[in-house]
Amino acid sequence: MKRDKTIHNKQYSDLVEKLYLERKCLGLSQTEVGNHLNMTQSEISKIETGDRRMDILEFKEILKVYRVSENTKLNQLVIDFLGLKQ
Repeated sequence: MKRDKTIHNKQYSDLVEKLYLERKCLGLSQTEVGNHLNMTQSEISKIETGDRRMDILEFKEILKVYRVSENTKLNQLVIDFLGLKQ
C-alpha cells in the first residue's frame, strides 16, 4: 500500500501556513530567517510553498528565530500541533 508523503498532509501544510503568517507578523523576510538558519531565501520560500519539507531540526531553529518562548500564540500552536497538554 502506497503511503502519501507527509509534505502533502493537511496538518503539516496548516503548520507551515501558520509559520508563514507568524513570520510576516514578526516583520521578518525570508532572507532574514534564512540567514539565522544558514539557509538561502529560496530554501525558506520552498518550505513555505510546500516544495520542500522542513525537517525537525529546521523546525526547532525556526521556532527560536520566531521567539517561541516569548510568543504565546506560537507556543500554543506548537503545543496543539504536537498534541501536548498544558
